[in-house]
Amino acid sequence: MSFVLGVISALTAPFLVVVGFIVWDNHWNGTAFALNMYKCNMTAIGFLIVSIFVRQFILGPSTEEIFTSQKIGGLMVSSTIGILIGDWVWLEGMRLLGSRKIIVVDSLKPFLAAFLGEVFLDERLERGAIIGLILTVLGVALVGLEKEDHHPTKSDKDEETIESAGVGAGTEIFNNERTVLTGKDKDVQQQQQQHQQRQSSKVVVDSYAQQRKNRGKQSTKEFIYGLVMAILNVVLHTFGVLLTKKYGVGMTTFEINLIRFGFAGISLLLTLESIGPLYSLPLSYILQGDRPTVRACFGAALAVIGIIVLSFKGITES
Repeated sequence: MSFVLGVISALTAPFLVVVGFIVWDNHWNGTAFALNMYKCNMTAIGFLIVSIFVRQFILGPSTEEIFTSQKIGGLMVSSTIGILIGDWVWLEGMRLLGSRKIIVVDSLKPFLAAFLGEVFLDERLERGAIIGLILTVLGVALVGLEKEDHHPTKSDKDEETIESAGVGAGTEIFNNERTVLTGKDKDVQQQQQQHQQRQSSKVVVDSYAQQRKNRGKQSTKEFIYGLVMAILNVVLHTFGVLLTKKYGVGMTTFEINLIRFGFAGISLLLTLESIGPLYSLPLSYILQGDRPTVRACFGAALAVIGIIVLSFKGITES
């Protein structure tokens, strides 16, 4: 019976994830940080209620010591890697690439998990898994390199209209100038004014052409950035799951998720405008050109040290 329930859960979970992807892609207009904070705190409250109910009325009190400092610390590290950082890069990739590409890239996670399980947990990777990994990587590459059809937006149409107007204005001025220049009563001052008008129309056309060219470059940059975020999410999420499997022995699924999402939610609430000092400073410098100060780097180092101390030395075993 437990095997059947496991298969049903494994089939249902991807369906719910895809539904969540599509809902987020179509209706959420906030930041990835805000969504991650809301998700973690809302989920933690639900898991807290269910965990208490299951432990008290279904499983009963355990005679073994389950919630040790090592296990809780390991789950906190798993939460930091897989949720605080992993979910943020996942949502960033979703915002830039859309749900379809993210779903395909996410299919790498089971294969990476199988590889990490063989390396760190001594779980053998079968030959069929290797074949599946190769096929999946090929599929991800095809989807990631696919060029989507460009549907012009209102701003695109407005710019094309203005650009066309600029071209039309330049042509009309040129024709008027040619007609007037054939007249015998045209003086030099009028010729100079019309020449300046023609040059002005040419500047307008060149300006909008350059703007459209720059927008195309920016879209390519955002696509690459989103693809990097999606792949980074696969690595971080999978490694977080590896830590969860290692340190969640003896706990129910609800208790594991209560610790992971609860820790992530509290961390996000406390940091608010920060998404994690471990990576926010270098990413801001590389992608946005914001050079961090010495004080910010020192504070980030202290925050990381604090997480390590809290995870491994913050709880005294009874």
